[in-house]
Amino acid sequence: ETVNQLSEEERNEIRQLLSGKISKTSYDEHEIDYDHLNKQELVELLEDVVLDKDISHIKKQVAEIKTHFIKLNKEEIASELQDFLAEGGDEEEFKHNEDPLEKRFNIAFGVYRHNKAKYSEQLEKQKIVNLQKKHDILEELKELINSEETLKKTYDEFKAIQERWKEIGMVPAAELSELWKNYHFLVEKFFDKVRINNELRDLDLKKNMEAKIALCEKAEELLVED
Repeated sequence: ETVNQLSEEERNEIRQLLSGKISKTSYDEHEIDYDHLNKQELVELLEDVVLDKDISHIKKQVAEIKTHFIKLNKEEIASELQDFLAEGGDEEEFKHNEDPLEKRFNIAFGVYRHNKAKYSEQLEKQKIVNLQKKHDILEELKELINSEETLKKTYDEFKAIQERWKEIGMVPAAELSELWKNYHFLVEKFFDKVRINNELRDLDLKKNMEAKIALCEKAEELLVED
């Protein structure tokens, strides 16, 4: 059963089970040897792990627990089937009855799926917020490119904008390609502006140098005048 299919009374029982029987403990998934855990130990570990609502933190461990639990469960079912057949039973009539550990596993895994669904929903909402933030930054870049401020000031602002862009989290996958294309287009335009400004500055310096050399030559001519 999934959490959404449970009654409120059953949900309360799950909450009491998880909060009363199991205390949240610190664990390191890299220190756990899943191959040496039995079904009960895997279930107890899962019941502990799903108390952490940070799905990104626990999803790998939940997957490991699920894989090993299903493996052990299949082995038990296969053993039951062999015993059933040895007693003269017909394979088509064999029916496995869910044991208490399977029920506990399904309840705990249902809690995980419920939290995962909420996490995914919140993540998608945050992606929309992040998308708007990045669109706002694109507008700032456009204004900066058209700004008449000094190159030093605009460059400092540009670097700050780049840092803010990097700090914003994920956006909807469907928007990613177009977003990056627009961002890189504006970044290139800004650097074009920098290059043009540098070229104009170099041209001004060259003209100034030529004018000064001409003045020096005229001054030298005056030295030989009576």
